[in-house]
Amino acid sequence: IDSQTSWSPKIDEKGQWMQIDLGGIYMVTGVVTQGQNFNPFQDRRPQEWVTSYTVSTSLDGDLFEEVDNDGEAFTGNTDGLTRVRHNFKRVVPRARFVRFIVQEWYNRISMRGAVYIYRNSSEPCRTDPPHQVCMLAGVELSKLYC
Repeated sequence: IDSQTSWSPKIDEKGQWMQIDLGGIYMVTGVVTQGQNFNPFQDRRPQEWVTSYTVSTSLDGDLFEEVDNDGEAFTGNTDGLTRVRHNFKRVVPRARFVRFIVQEWYNRISMRGAVYIYRNSSEPCRTDPPHQVCMLAGVELSKLYC
């Protein structure tokens, strides 16, 4: 999030995915995305972002389970700069790997993302939004605002 670079696959097709390794097992409460970093006053390239995606999590990086969003994809971005956050209706109690699986996009697939987690999964947590998030994985701690 807020990075100068973004993830883009070689081929734009439904099912491409970006994966974040949390580096340990955490309780996952939500995700946040941005499109490609874009400055309309300097950039001549077309804007790019993901407009819808699903999320899957895993403990081992091999077996993934889709996060329930009432059978719908998560709504993505409408520009390259705005953060779009989604709190999960049910937290994922234990995960190490989080995949953003692209469903639709604007111009080309391009995204930045992060995962909301609890710093200590043994802490009691609320399962109803809004979640009290302790840590945002995928961003520098200096950019963390909790």
